[in-house]
Amino acid sequence: MEFISEQKVLNDLFGNDITYIIPQYQRPYSWDCIGKSDKNNQINVIWQDLIDFYTSKNPNIYFMGAMVMIGDSSNRIYEVIDGQQRLTTLTLLFTAIKCFLKEVLENKQLPQEAHQEFTTFINAASNYINQLVFNEKRNGLYTIPEKKVKIEKTVGFDYDSVLKTVLECEDASQISLQNTNEEQKEVTERYFKNRNYFIEQLKQTFLDKGVFTNEKAQELDKFFEFLRNKVTVMQIRVPGFEVAYQIFEILNNRGLSLSNKDLFRNFLIRKFHELKLTNPSKYADLLPTEKWRHLDEAYEFDAEFISRYVESKNGKNQKYSAYNDIEAIYNKNFKDSPTQSKIEAFYAD
Repeated sequence: MEFISEQKVLNDLFGNDITYIIPQYQRPYSWDCIGKSDKNNQINVIWQDLIDFYTSKNPNIYFMGAMVMIGDSSNRIYEVIDGQQRLTTLTLLFTAIKCFLKEVLENKQLPQEAHQEFTTFINAASNYINQLVFNEKRNGLYTIPEKKVKIEKTVGFDYDSVLKTVLECEDASQISLQNTNEEQKEVTERYFKNRNYFIEQLKQTFLDKGVFTNEKAQELDKFFEFLRNKVTVMQIRVPGFEVAYQIFEILNNRGLSLSNKDLFRNFLIRKFHELKLTNPSKYADLLPTEKWRHLDEAYEFDAEFISRYVESKNGKNQKYSAYNDIEAIYNKNFKDSPTQSKIEAFYAD
């Protein structure tokens, strides 16, 4: 198994001219800030952990986990296999700081005696945050900001445009939700809600009776430096698809932090990719991610289906994660035939 593992501070993770592509077969952005259970309060927990770690003046680094991606350092373009939730959330947190400062300036929540000094500070801080969130692409005499985190989508709803709107400190009214399904509406609103949650926490922490004082400005500056230089992730870079998914499954299947649907999706894509590699002349046009997309979108594949499918094959109720039985069923019940490969037969079933 060949890969490069590096511990990265956020300042390096969001370095110059780095682009992260979230492939279209990935689940939509799913972390929430709306409740008290592990399923819907990931944003709350991240904020509280970060601010508690910062205020405790802990001299150690704050570790946010691992991210698995395909690519190398030569072109600085990476396909994110695992870690898009953290990567997107961190992007929203940096953006929230920029939007918070914008609101402070627009609402004149500044000491009157040092208005110009604060304006200069806020503009400089906003520009610096933009350098973390956007790459600058030159077009003649102009520079065009391009997001460092891009959501790939050739069909279906355009979440990439939603993210762009969120990162520009716009509100949800800028997004048309006509002709969208319930999930698309929920995911779209989630980007805005999470950013706005961070903005509200910043207001509570870094305003003094509604005013952005010099003391609070200095504190925010220190918190921002903490985020940039003390918060780290383990970036695991791999050269190709097979190694990436092997690492992904090791990281996620043991703890079952992903749903059965997420794990099943990756199993299916990996098996079709292996088929393409073993018989490239016959399967040159096979697109593993499209096979999953068709199953997911055309048949409205439900997360609970995996459990019911496993129960039907095993003839008994499922006690543990259904995904752990998928490969056993796959190997026991399906075989290659002259007309159909094992994974094709499984997919058809």
